[in-house]
Amino acid sequence: DFETMATAINAAMTGHLVFSTLHTNDAPGAITRIGMMGIEP
Repeated sequence: DFETMATAINAAMTGHLVFSTLHTNDAPGAITRIGMMGIEP
């Protein structure tokens, strides 16, 4: 969901180590998937 992803990205951008999974076929697909959820890459 958007709130969880936004929190994880904010934590990573402030220097915290974040572990997560995102089901895509390749790395560029992850950027597309994040964009589809409303987060700017």
